[in-house]
Formats: sequence, C-alpha cells, structure tokens
Amino acid sequence: MVRVSGKAMEMKRICWLIVAALLGACSPAPDFTDGAGKKVSLADLGGKPLLVNYFAPWCAPCLREMPLLATLHQEGQIRVIAINYDPASPAELTELA
Repeated sequence: MVRVSGKAMEMKRICWLIVAALLGACSPAPDFTDGAGKKVSLADLGGKPLLVNYFAPWCAPCLREMPLLATLHQEGQIRVIAINYDPASPAELTELA
C-alpha cells in the first residue's frame, strides 16, 4: 500500500473539483415541464431564490412537506420546483397535488 501525503490528497481533491465544475459548465441547462404540460427553463425562474425538491409519491415525509413548500411558493418569497422521481402521468400528479 502506498501512503499519500496530505498535500497530494488536497491537490487531488482540487483537481476533481475543477473537472466536476468544467463538466457541469458544459452541460446544457435542463428544461422542465410544469403540471399544465408547459416547458419551463431555469432562465424563466430567475430573480428569486429557487428551491428544488426531489420527491416520490410513495414517500410519506415528502408528501408531508409538500403543503409547506406550496405555501412558501404562494407567498412569493421563493420559487419551488418539485421533481418527481417516479414515472407518473400528468393526471396522477395533478391528483397528488
């Protein structure tokens, strides 16, 4: 087994952070579809803090936090995007909402 110095480990971490940042910068910004089927881009959401919430319809804690997130969004202080992990039809998501 080879022992690596603290400085070498730190340089390795810095290099990986740079690689990750460059790869992230090369990716196109994702587009989303809202509940009405309308395309929404991240550029459309500028101007306010954005909270991205990943959830699943079978996740009880996820469902408990949804009303609070909806209230925060309706108050207008932040924007909230809820991203569903599981494949679901728009009708199923509307019923869940």
